Amino acid sequence: MNNSFYPAVVDSFLKTPDKIREYALSLEYKPADNFSFPGTRSENLESLNPQFKKDFITKVLKIYCPEGTAEQASYKKSLVYFQKHHLYSEDKHKAENKGWIHQDHDLFNSIAGVVYLTPDADLECGTSLYRAKDKRVTASDWNRTEFETQKYNLLRYNKLDKDNYRKAHKDWQGRFEETVRINNVYNRLIAYSSTEYHSINKYQVSDKERLTIVFFIQNIKGIPIPKLKLSSDNLDEYV
Repeated sequence: MNNSFYPAVVDSFLKTPDKIREYALSLEYKPADNFSFPGTRSENLESLNPQFKKDFITKVLKIYCPEGTAEQASYKKSLVYFQKHHLYSEDKHKAENKGWIHQDHDLFNSIAGVVYLTPDADLECGTSLYRAKDKRVTASDWNRTEFETQKYNLLRYNKLDKDNYRKAHKDWQGRFEETVRINNVYNRLIAYSSTEYHSINKYQVSDKERLTIVFFIQNIKGIPIPKLKLSSDNLDEYV
């Protein structure tokens, strides 16, 4: 698995989060055509607000880039959306209201992440990163399995055999172990390699919808890759 970019957490990421939240709430949202993700998203900001999207991506890259180099980065593709989540069960602790562990993309030198945009959210409704207990587990193990079937039925039809759904969710999540847990704090950004296994911990945040910015930056070039910069040292000479 190519985790080129280390996980990053940045608080107070947006200068005016209230204004951006207000803008986000003014937009229209719809589910994925193929029901590949829970909740609803705005259109890609490339079409809605290209300058916002461009400046947002540059600001994300500054987390990893040496001073003055983020503008020099190139990438094959970038996507930025606002996303809302709602509850699928009145009990926020049930499996229906938790994400499924997944990778966003299995792409070289790519970043994914979110910015949390719900004030006073339940801290537990953040994001966790995972590693597979069996290193032979790959994203392809998800396809055409009971796990995907159960998720698809819930998202497309809101059709739920609770016992089977909860069993499938538990079985899939049990193939991984949590390595990082990040709480849902207003205006907090998290970013990580798109190959990182991750999951939403809970969809319930408060009496409001769980609102985020989600982003994906694929095949980044033109900047030093952070993990390569940190991959060697001579510290053993001093011990």
